[in-house]
Amino acid sequence: IGFSRAVGSPLTVLDRDAICRKTRRLAGRQRRICRDEPEIVHQVAQGAKLALQECQWQFQSRKWNCSTAKRSLSRILRRTCSMGELLQCSCDHNKRDFRSDGEWEWGGCGDDVDYGYRKSREFMDARKRKRRGDFTTKLQLHNNKAGRVAVRDYMRRVCKCHGLSGSCALKTCWKKMPTFREVGDRLKAQFDGAIRVI
Repeated sequence: IGFSRAVGSPLTVLDRDAICRKTRRLAGRQRRICRDEPEIVHQVAQGAKLALQECQWQFQSRKWNCSTAKRSLSRILRRTCSMGELLQCSCDHNKRDFRSDGEWEWGGCGDDVDYGYRKSREFMDARKRKRRGDFTTKLQLHNNKAGRVAVRDYMRRVCKCHGLSGSCALKTCWKKMPTFREVGDRLKAQFDGAIRVI
């Protein structure tokens, strides 16, 4: 809901220009991102569209407003980083060590989890941080974080074998995000198991 209040309905506002035209309603950090990092806003728009589609699929048999659409921002930013489409970030090369038994090494181009997590928090939580005291705001901040954590905590190791004749004498491994559907399934399971608090 916070995303739709900041930029309009997720159904109608799915491009960077439309989001940034509403800068009077955006928080200071969001305005700065619009001004200084327009490619991130483009990814916000793509994330909103993908999340809305996934939410509608997950809740197709229920009446619900799909307010979790903003959670995909974190995933989209991480994927975009690893594909080299954002200048501010790149592959996650933090895991560049060898396993002690020599069977595999970290390599490849992992999804940049920290960057996506940080930027999605910066953009999506900006308006809420000023009003942290009320219960609805706390709940929205909690839900935003739950979406980011759902992606971060379900990263998986993917490996590629190297060796003669298809042998796997050496493997190069990297971290990869779960698919959008996997994240949607996990968030839906959490939603189904949640206790109503309002």
